[in-house]
Amino acid sequence: MESSSLSLQANLINRLNHGVLLLDDQLNIVTANHWFLSRLKNPVDAQIGKPLTELGIEKSSRCYGACSDSIDLGLASLLSNSFHPHPLPLFTKNQSGTQKIIIQQELTISPLTEADQRYCLIEINDVSREIGREEVLREKAADLAQARDIAEHTNRLKSDFLANMSHEIRTPMNGILGMTSLLMDSPLTKQQFKQSQTIKSSGEFLLSIINDILDFSKIEAGKLELEIIDFEFGTLLEEVADLLAYRAYEKKLELICPSGVIEGQWYRGDAGRIRQILTNLVSNAIKFTEKGEVKVCFFPPDDEPLSADLHQPRTVNLTVTDTGIGLNEDQQKGLFERFSQADSSTSRQFGGTGLGLSISKQLVEQMGGQISATSVFGEGSTFSFSLQLEPAETCLVAPTMDHLNDQHILVVDDSKASQKLLEQSLQRWDIDHQIVSSGPQALQALYDGVANSNPFTIVLIDSDMPGMSGLSLGRSVRDDPQLSDSRLVLMMPRGRRGSSLKRDKAKFNGFLSKPIQQAELGETLINVAQIDASDTQFAQQTQIAERPQFHARALVVEDNITNQMVAKGMLQRFGIDVEVAGNGAEAVSTLKQFPFDLVLMDCQMPVMDGYEATSTIRCPESGVLDPEVPIIALTANAMSDDRQHCIDAGMNDYITKPIDPSTLLKRLERWLPAHCSAPPPEPQEPPSANTVTTDTPANKIAESPNKAMSANPPNRNPGDLQTNATPPTDSSEPTDSPSNQPPPETTAVNAEVFDHSGMAARLLNDDELIRTVATTFLNDMDEQISSLKALLETNEVDQCQAQAHKIKGAAANVGGLALSQIALELEQASQQHDLQLIKSQFPELEQCFGQLKTEMNKRLF
Repeated sequence: MESSSLSLQANLINRLNHGVLLLDDQLNIVTANHWFLSRLKNPVDAQIGKPLTELGIEKSSRCYGACSDSIDLGLASLLSNSFHPHPLPLFTKNQSGTQKIIIQQELTISPLTEADQRYCLIEINDVSREIGREEVLREKAADLAQARDIAEHTNRLKSDFLANMSHEIRTPMNGILGMTSLLMDSPLTKQQFKQSQTIKSSGEFLLSIINDILDFSKIEAGKLELEIIDFEFGTLLEEVADLLAYRAYEKKLELICPSGVIEGQWYRGDAGRIRQILTNLVSNAIKFTEKGEVKVCFFPPDDEPLSADLHQPRTVNLTVTDTGIGLNEDQQKGLFERFSQADSSTSRQFGGTGLGLSISKQLVEQMGGQISATSVFGEGSTFSFSLQLEPAETCLVAPTMDHLNDQHILVVDDSKASQKLLEQSLQRWDIDHQIVSSGPQALQALYDGVANSNPFTIVLIDSDMPGMSGLSLGRSVRDDPQLSDSRLVLMMPRGRRGSSLKRDKAKFNGFLSKPIQQAELGETLINVAQIDASDTQFAQQTQIAERPQFHARALVVEDNITNQMVAKGMLQRFGIDVEVAGNGAEAVSTLKQFPFDLVLMDCQMPVMDGYEATSTIRCPESGVLDPEVPIIALTANAMSDDRQHCIDAGMNDYITKPIDPSTLLKRLERWLPAHCSAPPPEPQEPPSANTVTTDTPANKIAESPNKAMSANPPNRNPGDLQTNATPPTDSSEPTDSPSNQPPPETTAVNAEVFDHSGMAARLLNDDELIRTVATTFLNDMDEQISSLKALLETNEVDQCQAQAHKIKGAAANVGGLALSQIALELEQASQQHDLQLIKSQFPELEQCFGQLKTEMNKRLF
């Protein structure tokens, strides 16, 4: 029975479809099944009882070591084909039975104990077929990858070619359009002018097609990048309206853009691409609308004002609605696909590539939004899109119109959308008003106003109304003695011309272009109401004659000589005596010797920066005369984290560079002690004729004997010091103006070379100060750029960052926007330790400075 059982077991082992090999504790072969023995190179009967090494397995091999570990340590092992493709010398024959082919194997080695005797069991699997399949799959994957790379490369070549060709075509097209415009301005016959006009309109249409192809090729090639800057939506929509108003007028359409008052909606995003989307949609709406109106609506997030949570994207929504031909359901399906239009007849009738909506869709999606369309055939369409945008860090406060509160205004306009916009504007400015839809209604309202002893002082009249036109209504009002005191403003489409208007121009006190723009509306009402513009917020608020004067002493801590002069000049024009320190260590030393009412502290300086200097000053053991002296940070960074860093260091407040005069004035009013605003006491004796007037602290004190000389700090209200806290807010204080902000995130190529008006505003329009600062800047900047070049030659990247930062701030203060921008890019490259990028951009820095020097010499000297 036992013999029969063993025979059965041997038959079972021999029928297995994988190899079995049993070794004793000396690694001699005890038994092996038929699968294994049949794949050996030597005769079958010669192997039983032989040591494992007889199979050609060396003792140094991984297979022999694994078998030893199984006997000695009881460890199991798996010899995978991936690492040990031929652990045993096993072969298989081909179909003809002649050629031996080594097989790919996977071994499982495990210990086995029987009656205190240790064995090693080896199980062998033939994985040659699986390996073959894997190789085939790898080959196919490699072929597919190669085919994909070829396709992508071909597509890139196609897109690059398309982009290059578009650029090449745009250059001569711009020349054609420019020369045609010059030709049209020259003396031409009526027929020649008409022919030139046809050339120009055809060229503009061709250029629009080229622009679409260029943008599409950029998107396809993955080369379209967004340019992130701060912008305000109301202004952006008004710019779109300006661009397309004449097209709407030519078709006698009412363009309302925006449809409501947009106030304080400041965001960070690519304003140019958003403008492109809107221009595309509005242009399409005008193209496919024969009568009625085109309206653009803006919807802020949840119809709520922006919160102070910076960097948190908000969803804004816009719609473009028209009363045009509309689309049926089939036409709407492929609307946003490339080279797609509603149908071929549409393409023939209205023209276009069918790329505009596809480009708009991809731009919207790149900005985290979605775009869609709804339409009723024959009634019109609405295109809606959303965008994910971060709030801008700062925004301008819209001016109030308090000087118009005593006006009584009548609006005459048949457009409901236009009525709504004007009503929102007048309500926002708290102006008494009434709205009517026609000329007869307007006349009745005017008579009622006179009868009720509340006549209308200003009448806003739409030029194009059914029945009685705006011109006819104006004549009727002006010719009636009861109504002739009312001042008339004619609202008409932008670009309108005509002999009838020239004849009736004397009957109107003012003209207002449609679509209505808020600033233009406010300025027109002020002019027509004959209000002195100097009394309004449209006037400059820092007139020299009315500039407040402070009787105080301030220390400016700044390492850049141009920035020193700007800060010093501005403070002196507010009546403040100024001393200058070149770094934090000098500031601490000066404050130990002389009293000051205020310190303006730059943050990034050599030797000792502003943060360390402030911490030292605040320390009671520092030895300074007044550890609580108000310190205002001067920082080129406007991020909330940077501002908090200033406060945490012990500073009371901050001003972003370049310095804005109105912001500086607010800080002076907030932080200077009360006695600084009072007239100074009479000096006890006149200064000596031999008084030295250099800028050293000691000489300045000798120069002004009336200034406080005591070591005791000046009296200051308790709680003025705001260390480790956010500076107090002032609801009446306007936010920092653009001149007080770092240059927008734009390229040096399109940044302005010399912002003369910005520099003049920062230096309070003082021509002498402007020229002095400019001279100092130009002389100093040569040295600064030479220093940066020397640092690049010695590969000192860390010092390059500080030097680029210094150049950036000085250039921004004098209105060198392009130079400041390229310096910013160099500073950022230095932060990344990208020396190659810095060196490649340095020639552009030198070029920008050369251009700035030329412009400053031209404008200032």
